[in-house]
Amino acid sequence: MNTFKNPLDPDNIKTKMLLKQWVAIKLKLNPDTVVEITENQCSDATCLHAETIFHIFDAYTEGGDTISDAKAKLYKIAKPLVFIRKWDMEHIQSISNSSYTRHKH
Repeated sequence: MNTFKNPLDPDNIKTKMLLKQWVAIKLKLNPDTVVEITENQCSDATCLHAETIFHIFDAYTEGGDTISDAKAKLYKIAKPLVFIRKWDMEHIQSISNSSYTRHKH
């Protein structure tokens, strides 16, 4: 499946900024919290979709600004990045770091 790439915004920077705002509001995140967004293509041949993963990092300072991977929380929406709308934030799902798999039907 080819994910839509906007020729004026090939990395979907504007879309990701908007999604970061929405997830920050939904999860009541602190302004210091770092949100990274990735889109994973489904590896199963029968699957026609992608899922969008939100990596939530609590930033802390230890000899400089550092982000702890161990403190990352993962959330997902089972839609490609460009198809997510504000109301989809109501269906955001927490993913346990230890049991995360890229795809489940």
